Amino acid sequence: MQKKKLLQDLGLNAYEAAAYLSLLKFGVSDASTVYRDAEVPYGKIYTVLESLAGKGFVEVQESRPKKFRGIDPELALDAFFEKRKAQAEREMAVLKGAVEEAKEALKAVPAQKRKNEVFWTTAITESEIKKFATSVYREVKKSLSVIPPALGMPVIAFLIPEITRALDRGVRVRLLISPRFMSLVSVLSLQEEETLATLKKGLELRMNPNFDSYFGVVDESIVVLFQPHPKDKDQVLSVVKIWDAGLAKNLNEEFELMWDAGERIDLEEKLQMEASRKLKEVPGPGKKSGFAAEPEPDPEEELDPGEVFDPEEDVDLEEVFDLEEDVDLEEELNPGEVFDLEEELDPGEVFDLEEDLDLGEGFDLDDDLDLEEGLGPEEELELKEKLERIKNSGSFA
Repeated sequence: MQKKKLLQDLGLNAYEAAAYLSLLKFGVSDASTVYRDAEVPYGKIYTVLESLAGKGFVEVQESRPKKFRGIDPELALDAFFEKRKAQAEREMAVLKGAVEEAKEALKAVPAQKRKNEVFWTTAITESEIKKFATSVYREVKKSLSVIPPALGMPVIAFLIPEITRALDRGVRVRLLISPRFMSLVSVLSLQEEETLATLKKGLELRMNPNFDSYFGVVDESIVVLFQPHPKDKDQVLSVVKIWDAGLAKNLNEEFELMWDAGERIDLEEKLQMEASRKLKEVPGPGKKSGFAAEPEPDPEEELDPGEVFDPEEDVDLEEVFDLEEDVDLEEELNPGEVFDLEEELDPGEVFDLEEDLDLGEGFDLDDDLDLEEGLGPEEELELKEKLERIKNSGSFA
């Protein structure tokens, strides 16, 4: 379905798209096979295939019965595009000729003018304001003097192509801006060289911080008023365009006074300063933006396998694991005073025959246990095994 929809978006109808896809699947086929697979009514299948041939998607073999082959999509679509492009260019040429002819004819229509005629239109949303501003720059014939609000910056950036075209027509464009509007220079610096050349040559800029109202005067007969939001002077609530020659004259006089008091801005000089500032901000080799230069790491030094982990230099076993400081055998391995290494395992005290092996009052070591005289080999061995078991048991009482 997705393939069929794509072909329909290009201009094929549903039957043509389905028949073409069937032919691509079968390669060469007759009409009856295509109509069954593509579900095209049999009475329309030949019309559909002939239409595809006319559009460059199908080739026809004039045999009985006729056979059809779908042309490779890449070749067919490229040829279809070029054909439609040429057709559109012809239509545009005809349309342009008709427009120019209509302009000349309509110039002869007499304009009915009345004294003190006032007419106004309003724009509120951002999209409406952009359309509104575009129409102003397209309609201006002689001059445009504007004090834009700070929030007007995005609109001015959007209007740069229209401003350029107005300058090319010989329109005088003057912008009286506040210091907060100087970021306009950074926006202008992003334009192409041809656009910049036109702006530097024709656009007039002056800066004056001493104004509270924002307006424009078009051809000294139309007024554009920017209405700021009551709670936020930087937010434009609406824009009103008023056809009123008297109001336009009064506001134009006010504009001239503020213009004369403003500081002239050399756009070319400001653009050069902006280019230098950006150049300084670009980090070079071994530099990081906003920080002092540091040498870039050498991969061979940073990743030398011999230096990544040197047991003698990088890991000091005496510092990492000090037996005396980190493992106190007396504190760490004391199983609850039952097994005290110094007290319990003192070779002099561990096995005291007189104290620890009390065999009873009837067994005197001096008298009764004469190893040389009183014990035979078997008895001596048996006694030693008993003593060894007592020793290993850890209990000497």
